[in-house]
Amino acid sequence: MKTDHYDAIYLVGGHGVMYDFTDHKPLLTLTADFYEKGKVVSSVCHSPSGLINVKLSNGDYLVKDKKVTGFSWAEEKLAKRCTL
Repeated sequence: MKTDHYDAIYLVGGHGVMYDFTDHKPLLTLTADFYEKGKVVSSVCHSPSGLINVKLSNGDYLVKDKKVTGFSWAEEKLAKRCTL
């Protein structure tokens, strides 16, 4: 995939992405490429977990020195009780 053809990358949500996105090398590389080209990198729901292992070309993690929001484990447990 050529990032030059797109303006942004959007990581979708859901519980599965916490496992599928965090170590998916092509996605991590693609996300870093978007970020380093000054393009929009966005995520929703549980997909910010897909950003935690993104390493930039300088060796730093994308999330270094950034504020990131997400669900706490207590909120996850509460959400499960509310949907049962």
